[in-house]
Amino acid sequence: MDLDLTYEKAMEELSDIVEKMSSASVPLDELMKLYERGMALTAHCEKLLNGYEAKLEQISKRIDTAEKE
Repeated sequence: MDLDLTYEKAMEELSDIVEKMSSASVPLDELMKLYERGMALTAHCEKLLNGYEAKLEQISKRIDTAEKE
């Protein structure tokens, strides 16, 4: 599932899902849907963070290379 959300929006939705899932009045069917959405959002956030980390490494390498020249 490819999501088109910013990291912040995905985390906000995840927080809402956790809050809903903590309620004792949520039917099992809805809990399963919330869990599935939460897992998709978690994977999306991890993907975004990995991309940001890779970009930071590239920037650091370019700076290191430029400083050595």
